[in-house]
Amino acid sequence: MLTTDYLDALKAARHLETDYQLAKLLDCSTAQLSQYRQRKRVMDDYTAARVAEMLGVDPLKVIAQANAEREKTDTKRAFWQKLAACVVCSVGVSFSMTNDASALDKSSAYAPQADNLHIMLILDLFKRPVATTLDSNSHDWG
Repeated sequence: MLTTDYLDALKAARHLETDYQLAKLLDCSTAQLSQYRQRKRVMDDYTAARVAEMLGVDPLKVIAQANAEREKTDTKRAFWQKLAACVVCSVGVSFSMTNDASALDKSSAYAPQADNLHIMLILDLFKRPVATTLDSNSHDWG
C-alpha cells in the first residue's frame, strides 16, 4: 500500500470530501498534500505516524513505506519495503497467537512464546534475498 493509499483511506474513514479538509486534519498545506498525491514529495515520518494512528494501523508500517518511497537506491528501498512487510507479518502473528480468549486469561506464560515467534519471523524475513527491482504496485516484496 502506497502512502497515497493511506491518505485516501484516511479521507474515506473520516468522511472527508476534499483534500483541503484532509490537509487541515493533517495540519499541512493543500500544496504539500498535492505534492504527496503527485508523488513529488513523500510524507515525513511524523505525518506518516499520525496517519497510521488515525487509521489504527501500526505506525512503523506507514513510516517504513514512506521511507521506501523516499529512497533513491534499490537496496535501501528494498530494506524499507521488507520492514513494512515484517510489520504486516508480525501483526498477523499477534492476532493468531491471541485469537484464543481463554489463553489470554490464564497467565503471562504465553507472552514470551509470542515474543520469540515475532523475533524468529522477522529475522527469517530479513534473511530472504530481495529483488533489486520491485513493482511499486505489487505487494509481494519477499
